[in-house]
Amino acid sequence: MGSDPTDPKNSKNDVKAPHGGIQGVADMLNYMDKETREKVLANVAARDRSVAEKIQDKMFVFESIVELESRDIQVLLREVPTRKLAIALRNASDELKAHLFKNLSARATQTLQDEVTLIGPQRLSDVTAAQVQIVSLAKKLRGIK
Repeated sequence: MGSDPTDPKNSKNDVKAPHGGIQGVADMLNYMDKETREKVLANVAARDRSVAEKIQDKMFVFESIVELESRDIQVLLREVPTRKLAIALRNASDELKAHLFKNLSARATQTLQDEVTLIGPQRLSDVTAAQVQIVSLAKKLRGIK
């Protein structure tokens, strides 16, 4: 018989074993666009509200950046190129934008706002990709896997 490539005991295989459960679902949802993520969570909640709440507790998404402390946001903003941040902000909430802007100088805020305006409409996949990259960095700052 062949060996199972997903078996973590298979030392010849560099593939990580998949993880499931609540954290696995939360990880998958973190990579989805906001609209799809909300639809999936609504469907889960319709079947079992407590499971949906547990999933949400394990998630860290772009809008979760508002939960970061100011110094972490400032580090994050220094690490992310202005254009990537501008793309990510295309469909961000006003609350998140305000939270980010208050952690920038007036000049940097104006530069970022100008960039958001100048880049114009963006494909949702590009916005989502930029947000996922920023979330990945934010998770590293918070020590989240």
